[in-house]
Amino acid sequence: MKIVLVDTPCPELWDDRLEVNLGLLYLATYLKHNGNEVKLVDLRSMPEASWKTMIPSDGDIYGFSTYTPTYHITVKIAKIVSEVNENAILVAGGAHATALPIEVIKDFDYVIKGEGEKAMLKLVDSMNASRCIPRIIDGMPIQNLDEIPFPDYSLCDIDSYHRTIRGKRCLSVLFSRGCPYACAFCNSIVMGAGKILRFRSPENFVKEIECLNELHGIQAFRFQDDLFPYNLSRVKKIAELLRHLDITYRCFGRVGSCTREMAEALVEGGCVHISFGVESGSQRMLDLMNKRQTVQEIRNGINNAKRAGIVVRVYLIVGFPGESWESVKQTVDLMLECNPEEFIIYNLIPYPGTDVFNNPEKYGITFIDRDYSKYLQTAGNHESGYTFKTKSIDRDFIKASREFMLDKLLPKIRWAGESQGFI
Repeated sequence: MKIVLVDTPCPELWDDRLEVNLGLLYLATYLKHNGNEVKLVDLRSMPEASWKTMIPSDGDIYGFSTYTPTYHITVKIAKIVSEVNENAILVAGGAHATALPIEVIKDFDYVIKGEGEKAMLKLVDSMNASRCIPRIIDGMPIQNLDEIPFPDYSLCDIDSYHRTIRGKRCLSVLFSRGCPYACAFCNSIVMGAGKILRFRSPENFVKEIECLNELHGIQAFRFQDDLFPYNLSRVKKIAELLRHLDITYRCFGRVGSCTREMAEALVEGGCVHISFGVESGSQRMLDLMNKRQTVQEIRNGINNAKRAGIVVRVYLIVGFPGESWESVKQTVDLMLECNPEEFIIYNLIPYPGTDVFNNPEKYGITFIDRDYSKYLQTAGNHESGYTFKTKSIDRDFIKASREFMLDKLLPKIRWAGESQGFI
């Protein structure tokens, strides 16, 4: 079976070709490992006039990973595929398709919900055997992540990607899947096995890093997990196994997990940069978001990372239902107090699959814009989308709040986009 996986451009980003889509590369590798002919076509940063010529006409199945703000572009590309190959089977996966399968199935032949490797292989095998299969397929999470083959970079043009850390070419690696939290604004829970957090063994994870270092000379890595510094013993083990390699990495984590001992273990393994989802400096807003973190944990986590010599980035959300001028000012005051090196502000976007989207009345939301092309968290010039209303929150309030935060923070803290090597 010939399978073509197509990656959709995101033209609003300052650079949408930082690295290969790791999810698609995992899927492509898994399908190839199981005996299929696979091509990965990355259309990011490519002019629209070239899309048709870049898409192979001899595929049997064409797969797409859907992202809410670019879903309209994915549909456009799927139509081009049908022009190139009228017999093409079109399959959609990813967060948007998982959250809205009934909508997405109108544009595709099949939808895969959740993790795609086993489900896509099941679809391919069923087609090979001429067996019927439902058009909407539930993904089957892989419990033992060590069973998954390392991403095969021969399937893409590794030299065409731009991500760097401190001037060194950088690739992303993934240590875990899943998340035990359920923040009201986050759609990560729609993928994987919900709250079940699964880890690779430290030995398997470090082996991949060794291979990328040996085969491609990669010395800088982006640990793509939402919660890499989650378990101290695992982080310590990884640091121990990385001692013989001269690498640097950046990661993402929760402030509550960043104790002094955790920060020291991160540095020992080569961590130079960490991003925290702070969201707000108001305990009331953190509770409304179901963030399960405290203002004091924010202080402690940022301070512990900084003391260890790690560059700290914070992600902030403005306009979550319940936001007020008081909570906006509390966020500004806390950030000026903690003084992270970098920040970025997202307007609240009620992404499909989030509790905010699924239960708008619970949050007092009176309107949600269904033009998904507006659902971009950040673009050039500090921009972000405006996609919902409550009785007390509208575009004008969010815009004014965001501008206030930018006015107060930019003189003191660097906007994240100004350090592109850490993006």
